[in-house]
Parts: sequence; C-alpha cells; structure tokens
Amino acid sequence: MKMTTFVPALSLCLVSLLLAGPAQGALVNFDFNNGTAFDGSGPGTTMWALAEDDTNVTMTSVDVRAPEYELADGNWTWDGTTYGVAETYIVSTLGINNLSISGDNPINNEPTNINPGESWTFSFDVDVVFTQIDFAAFSGGDDKATLEVEGESPVAFTGDDGDPLNDPLSGLVIPAGTNITITNSDTVPTPLPDAESITPSSNWRINNFTLDIVVPEPSALVLLLISGLTVIVSGRTR
Repeated sequence: MKMTTFVPALSLCLVSLLLAGPAQGALVNFDFNNGTAFDGSGPGTTMWALAEDDTNVTMTSVDVRAPEYELADGNWTWDGTTYGVAETYIVSTLGINNLSISGDNPINNEPTNINPGESWTFSFDVDVVFTQIDFAAFSGGDDKATLEVEGESPVAFTGDDGDPLNDPLSGLVIPAGTNITITNSDTVPTPLPDAESITPSSNWRINNFTLDIVVPEPSALVLLLISGLTVIVSGRTR
C-alpha cells in the first residue's frame, strides 16, 4: 500500500480538528452576595468558585477606579479627568466604594452602588465565555454600562437590554489572564451636594457572573499525533 493513500485522510482529519475550535466546558458562577473576598477590598484580591465539573476557578480584582472628588464650599466637585483607586464593597450585592467621598462627609449609599465613572477590572485564571451578568437595579435607558475585554472594542448596554444580560459578548472566548473591565458609563455628575445621594444619576450593582469554562482544542497534540502516524506510514512504504 502506498503512503499517498494515507496522507489525504490524515490531512482531512487535521483540518476537521483544527476547524472545530474551542469546546465549552462546565459553568461556574461567581456570586457577590452577602460578604465575599471582594468586600472592602482593593486591587490584587482574589476569589475562587467551583465549577460544575469541580474545576477551581480563580477571579482576580485587577483594578478598581472612581472619579476623584474634592469637597469645597459644601459641594463635591470633580475636575473631569482624575480617577483614584477605589475598592469593591459588598452589602448584599457588589458596589464600588469611592474613597474620595467617604469618611467624615460621605455621600449616602455611595459605597453600595456602582456610580457613573466607576469601573472594575478583573481577570480569570482559565479561558472563559461570559454566559450571563446578573445586575441589581439595572433597568431603563438611563442605566448605562460598558464591558470591555482587553484588546477588544467595548460593548455598551443600557437597562433596556434586560437584566440579567445573557451572552453579553456574543460568545467571545476570553483567554486566561485577560483584563476585563465593567464600567458605569453614564455622565459623571459634578458638583454633588454634601451628604446627599448621587441618585437620581444612574447607578447599579452586580449580583453575580456566570461563565462557561473553555477547553482549548489540543491542536499541538493533534499535530504531533499526525506527524507520528505519517512517520509510521512512511516507514512501511516501499
């Protein structure tokens, strides 16, 4: 038997496997309700969750940012450009605590919400696909959010898009360690009256994220296997 009868079949097998793409695995849910590792924490904090297949998935809080306000003449004002390091904050859901307007003269309910201009950057230690984002108090066209994966264009949402948001990134596979940023993209209000809530400006919170773990297609292993088969067939060809 000649080697040429094997090569087309092997090539077809290789092409089929490579075109199959990554396979989705088990679901994992990161629930931010009622006190987690991200309660009152800044960048560098980690939280883990167990997937359906018992895979331990770690989420890292990479950065937390908020407009940096200053109190002058009884009003909180923002210069329009300066953002300071903030911290995630959990009462019953996840919000962002803007450290520049907490302390002696805090804004009511500010830490419990994600307010305009506030953002949270995070990553996962495995490849994932966002299956669902479950917000709290995200409704109507006035509530705005963007979700941006490093290297990709940001995707914008409003409360009119529904809550929870299903498949918010249209099946995009996010490689392990890639930064993902969620932002309240509404216009940042300034000035803010002292000791009054930031509302009625847009604000919302996060209940949980649901993700699908992605199992990478072992293309390198396939190539090695086919190379080995080709060598064997070649050795038997006379």
